[in-house]
Amino acid sequence: MIRFENVGFSYDGKRQILKDISFEIDDNASVGLIGANGAGKSTLIRSVLGFLDFSGKITVDGTEVTKKTLPEIRKKIGYVMQNSDNQMFMPRVVDDMAFGPKNYGMDKEETERRIDAILERLSISHLKEAYNHKLSGGEKKMASIATILTMEPSILIMDEPTSMLDPYNRRKIQDVIVSLPQTKLIASHDLDFICDTCEKSILLYDGEIRGYDLTERIMRDRDLLEGCHLELPYRYQ
Repeated sequence: MIRFENVGFSYDGKRQILKDISFEIDDNASVGLIGANGAGKSTLIRSVLGFLDFSGKITVDGTEVTKKTLPEIRKKIGYVMQNSDNQMFMPRVVDDMAFGPKNYGMDKEETERRIDAILERLSISHLKEAYNHKLSGGEKKMASIATILTMEPSILIMDEPTSMLDPYNRRKIQDVIVSLPQTKLIASHDLDFICDTCEKSILLYDGEIRGYDLTERIMRDRDLLEGCHLELPYRYQ
């Protein structure tokens, strides 16, 4: 579970980027994080990952996010970045997937078992020995998800997972995300994608939560969305 209690943040001590944010995400829930540019989505994500010195309290599976607990927190959370090039830094897919387990002291046999099992689960076993610089955008995104899953996190945080993907690869990523059992927080401007992957959604506007409800209820509310500088998803127009 992720819990925010009266969380605030300001980069300059003047303008508040997050304003008294409070919400809970239950275990195994899939929650969308939506809002126009500048609403505070990236700041919220950076806060739960422990990158920012926020006010208030954030807990992950009952552990408060502090400088002292960051190693424990980051074992629980898998963060899939918007730009896969920032995440895939080793020569081959298998090298990236093995990097985390090796650094946590996992033996070679268990690391190989995890890698093969995850590649098979995502139907990308053929990419195991592939060089990252030769992957397509869709392949690289799938490989970046595989890299995170190797660490067996209980929570997945994804930032724009369909950014710059064609419709075919968007559908593949969508199907994979829906199949994953982890608790998920997914930030995206693709509201139709959020409709397909998240039971609930958090709507941010100007650093405040303007809605936290079933995704369909939020996505059908034209006045609410337009008041937050968003448009109805295509399916509800």
